[in-house]
Amino acid sequence: MKRWVLAMLCAAASLCAQTGGSITGRINGEGVGPLRGEVTVFMGGSAVQISNVMTDDQGVFRIDLPPGQVLLVARAEGYVSEERRLLVRPGTGNGAVQFSLAPAGSVSGRVFDESGAGVPGARVWVTYAGETRAWRLADEAGGEAADAFGHFHIPMVAQGRAFTLHAESEGRLPSSSGTQVLRTKEMAGVVLLLRRRGTTVRGRVVDATGNPVAGADVRLRALPADGEFTAEQRASFAFARSTNKTTVSAADGSYAFVAVPAGRVVVTAQAGARRAAGEATTVAGRDTEIILALP
Repeated sequence: MKRWVLAMLCAAASLCAQTGGSITGRINGEGVGPLRGEVTVFMGGSAVQISNVMTDDQGVFRIDLPPGQVLLVARAEGYVSEERRLLVRPGTGNGAVQFSLAPAGSVSGRVFDESGAGVPGARVWVTYAGETRAWRLADEAGGEAADAFGHFHIPMVAQGRAFTLHAESEGRLPSSSGTQVLRTKEMAGVVLLLRRRGTTVRGRVVDATGNPVAGADVRLRALPADGEFTAEQRASFAFARSTNKTTVSAADGSYAFVAVPAGRVVVTAQAGARRAAGEATTVAGRDTEIILALP
C-alpha cells in the first residue's frame, strides 16, 4: 500500500526529476539526539494522498514530492508526534526539516458528576497550550470512553509541555482541568468534574400543511455566549462535539438536543430536497422550542 501511494505521488521517476522537489530532514528526541522513526506525508485537497517514509538509524529522511503544500508528521516509538506544514518547491533548494519530539508518558484519572458519582462513558481529550494540530494519533488525542466507573487513560501525553484535559459526556456540557505538566512517565489520579447540564433545544419538523415529518435529518450548530467556555475549551474536540449535534426526527416529527450551551443556536432540517432552518437564543436552565416547517 505504501508503494502504491508513493507511485501516485510521483507517477514516474523522470517526472519527479523534472518537476518535483526534494525534502530532507531529521527526527530528534528532546535531550537525546537522533531517533529512528517514520514520517507520514499528507498531500492533496479533497482527495488526500498519504505516504510513509522511514528514517535511517540517525533519524535522517529524504522525500521526493511534486511541488505544492504538504503536511509532514514525524513519529518515533515512545515519543509524541509532531507535524509541520511545508510548501514544496521544485528542485533541491528546500530547507532541511528538523523535528524535535517530546518523550511520552501516560495520564489517567476519573470523571465525576455533580453528585460525586463516576461518569461512565465520559470522553477525555488533551490539548497543548499554543498548539493547533491538523492530525494526531488516537493514542495522543484521547477520546476513548471511560469505564463504568468513570476511569480514563491517555497513553501518549508529551512530557514537559503544558496541557489541558477536556471531559465530555452525553447530557452535560464539557469541562476542563487546569493547566498540567507531565514531569515523569506517569500522572495518575487526575479528577475531572462534569457538573453543568446546559439547556435543551426541542421542537418538531412539519410539512407545509403542519403534518409531522418523520426521518428528517436535523442538525444543531451552537454559538456559545462569551464566558461559556475558555479559549482552551473552544479549541478542543469536546467543544466541537458539544456545539455540533445531529439527530433524526421521530414518528411525530419531534426532535431534541440536550446539553446545549447558552448563546445562539441554528437548527436545520432536511428531508430529500426540502430544507428548513430556524434560530433562537438559548438560556441556561430554560428549554428552547424551534418548529421547522419544510416547504
